[in-house]
Amino acid sequence: MTESDIITTIGTVITIISMIVTIFYTNKTKKYKEQIQFDIRKINLSGIVDKLKRTQDEVRKLPKTLPPKRGVKVDDILTTIKSHFDYVLNLLDSDGPDSEIKTYIKGAQSSLNLYETSFSTNQANNDEVVNITEYIQEAISKSNTKILILEKDL
Repeated sequence: MTESDIITTIGTVITIISMIVTIFYTNKTKKYKEQIQFDIRKINLSGIVDKLKRTQDEVRKLPKTLPPKRGVKVDDILTTIKSHFDYVLNLLDSDGPDSEIKTYIKGAQSSLNLYETSFSTNQANNDEVVNITEYIQEAISKSNTKILILEKDL
């Protein structure tokens, strides 16, 4: 075996070892990336639950009869509810694993729009308040279920 053969063999061994180390760290990095995505999803779902609970509190303030009680600013309540919905919808991927939650929020938005329309024509549509509440409650329930499933997967 000549000196160039030894150098070639050593170079080949070092290259193979480098490839093995690279593959090992690539897999480790991939797992770390997946863990970060998992954690972000769990944090987002927790934030969604919190925001939806606050939204429920706002929905309860909507007047169910006309005229509204003195001091109740319906426009402010509607604006707050809409901003909560916007926040939640921005956290959800429409094609992702939590798209079902997004569907419930869109249903609640539609009911809120119907309530707003009826209220602006001096009719309080109590059915829409009930629908909004049901959609929100279902979204909270689905979010909590998904969080529990994520925690089991740890």
